[in-house]
Amino acid sequence: MKRKTYKRVRIIFLILTAVLLYLFFNIFKQQIEISKLNKELEDNNKKIEEIDSNIDELENSIEDSKSLKFIEKTARDEYKMLKPKEIMFIDKNKKN
Repeated sequence: MKRKTYKRVRIIFLILTAVLLYLFFNIFKQQIEISKLNKELEDNNKKIEEIDSNIDELENSIEDSKSLKFIEKTARDEYKMLKPKEIMFIDKNKKN
């Protein structure tokens, strides 16, 4: 009788040990996966911040390009345009 009880206890102990090992292994695996996902989330948040910053810069550039000062500067610098009654002097001695 004692022998059957001992075997039964031993089998239950082995089953519980196997279940606990399985649970610990899965918890450990999940912790590793959570760490990877947290790192990925952090990287993606940094990328989002960079993109938001770029969007802000581009929006500021768009707003600046709508101003008369920007339009006048572009017209003068890139297209060599002048205001009415303005005269452009060109220095032939100056090298570009």
